[in-house]
Amino acid sequence: MTKEYVKKCHIASWPENDVYFSRGISVLARKVINSHSGLNYMFINLNSYTLRLFFRSFSQLSKSGYQLIIISTQRLMPLAFFWHLKCHAVSAIFESRCSVHDVIRGLDTVATGRQIVWSLPGAACLLSSRDVLLLRHYLEGGSMGYLQEKHCRAYSTLQAWKTAVARKFKVRKLEHLLIPN
Repeated sequence: MTKEYVKKCHIASWPENDVYFSRGISVLARKVINSHSGLNYMFINLNSYTLRLFFRSFSQLSKSGYQLIIISTQRLMPLAFFWHLKCHAVSAIFESRCSVHDVIRGLDTVATGRQIVWSLPGAACLLSSRDVLLLRHYLEGGSMGYLQEKHCRAYSTLQAWKTAVARKFKVRKLEHLLIPN
């Protein structure tokens, strides 16, 4: 299936340069296209490789006019769930280990106007806006000094916040989010 065919069907994938993910989405599009005409889907691949780019691009993606479907690694599900709650454009979240059949069933639910989350993170893994801001600042290479000034907190408090955010992702340090599973 060519990119032109996928675009005509109003199905897109992000990041665009991820050949394997795009190919998988084109296979999925072939199976979904007949039953979901008129719907615009953008499938987002959220993993350790795309995490930084995701933060830079998400505001544009959410305003693209597509219904966003996030396919995330298990480790990054808390972040996907956060955006599912905060952004109405996010219609569904699936773990990357879901089968094509499960994704198609989920898209049937989305087509009826409902949102779907394939697996809910535990209450201890729910991210707050502050957690996401701290993670974003860290991934963009921001300094702890800037955060100290912004939040009027001691260095040790910010370190505790970083540790708490890392625990929500079930890693020891935030750096470990960038290591492929």
